[in-house]
Amino acid sequence: MNKDLEGIIKTYSTCPHKDFSNVLLGYSKDNLVSLFSDLLTLYNQGSV
Repeated sequence: MNKDLEGIIKTYSTCPHKDFSNVLLGYSKDNLVSLFSDLLTLYNQGSV
């Protein structure tokens, strides 16, 4: 799994929403699109 995506998922599941939002705001739009694409690929493969 993409290490950035792994970190985002951990933040989402273990930290307050404000921390999660701050993490996402630290990424560029292109990086967020790439991370979302990776997440959908993992979901489609049944890995999530």
